[in-house]
Amino acid sequence: MRRTDELLKGLLVCTIVVAGAGSILAREQLPSNPPESLERLLQAARLGDMAGIKTALSAGAPIDGGDPRWGETALIRAAAFGQRESVRALLAAGANPSAESAGKRNALHAAAEGGNTDIIRDLLALGIPVDAGADRFDTPLTLACVARQPAAIEALVAAGAQHDAMGSDCGGLPRLISSMLANQQGERDLPTVRAFIRASAGLNATDRGSGAPILSVLDYCHQPDAPEVARLLMEAGVDMQVKTREGLTVVEEARRRLKGEPRCAATVAAIERRGGTR
Repeated sequence: MRRTDELLKGLLVCTIVVAGAGSILAREQLPSNPPESLERLLQAARLGDMAGIKTALSAGAPIDGGDPRWGETALIRAAAFGQRESVRALLAAGANPSAESAGKRNALHAAAEGGNTDIIRDLLALGIPVDAGADRFDTPLTLACVARQPAAIEALVAAGAQHDAMGSDCGGLPRLISSMLANQQGERDLPTVRAFIRASAGLNATDRGSGAPILSVLDYCHQPDAPEVARLLMEAGVDMQVKTREGLTVVEEARRRLKGEPRCAATVAAIERRGGTR
């Protein structure tokens, strides 16, 4: 009996010791508060406070240190808030242009989402991949599209961004057009659609649901913005010989739609004016 009691007591002591060690280990693994100098650096980068950036770095702030919540570096903060001079100062001081946040986004993603085209060009000049994050369908172009930043879209496409690397949050041009027209969100989405068309991005891409962009227009040819989108596509040189599943050309399909939906007249007229002779 005594032996059993001694064994139980020993097990209890071991349990307490192990539990205590686990607590100590857990405390040691908890992230420590960032140094005050890093907080000052992040704030200065966001505000474009050049003197503050210099002071914080002189005080020992880690230039690529991330904030405790999102892991965003000072460079990412500066890019997100359009602080071009801050971006340049940080890069000159040795900031890593490819440093990522906890969400695997770098300064180019931040600049794209914020629509900061000058910063986009500065970062691309350093060799940052324009389609960074394509393996996750989380490219700068995707973020620019989701955030509805037309100027950023054009800058990225001009630099070689691939429209087909975009994720489902934005989709390809056929889906963008379909979504815009179906939900009558021309005021919100037309500038984005126009930016892709003007950059000749995905003009003749196909989508399983919508087909080619020009056919997406015909799916919603009765909507008020459909004639304008059709005009933009044709001016950009979209292929008017693309066929529907039934083998009809764009013009033939437009005329067929008009028979069943008189409200398509404006869109059909626009297509016949420019596309009928192609």
